Amino acid sequence: MILLLLLALAACTPQDARPIPTVLPAGDAANGEVLFTSRIGNQVECSETHSLDGSRGTGPSLLGYGEVAGRRRSGMSAQEYTVRSIVQPGDVVVPGYSNIMPSNFGQHLSDQELADLVAYLLSQ
Repeated sequence: MILLLLLALAACTPQDARPIPTVLPAGDAANGEVLFTSRIGNQVECSETHSLDGSRGTGPSLLGYGEVAGRRRSGMSAQEYTVRSIVQPGDVVVPGYSNIMPSNFGQHLSDQELADLVAYLLSQ
């Protein structure tokens, strides 16, 4: 019975999630802004689900994100929190929102693109 439970659990674990990088290159916020407003993979633009002006959308607003990201999770820096929210979004769902960000979103970004997007988000 335990073996069946473990097999079922393994089958439900997302296999498409990218490992969280521990080191990223320096990010370029200007390039990150381009990524934020562009389609990544087959996903809609980040700007379609996250506002920058405080208005509520499908995803949380990013107004003041750079100030609050480091306080979202105890023991996690703003950069660590942001990387995790992109690469493994189900781990850091903001209260009041559903976990609808695709778990494979981070696979569509190179380490440089991820660093650029993080730099842009932290500049908000």
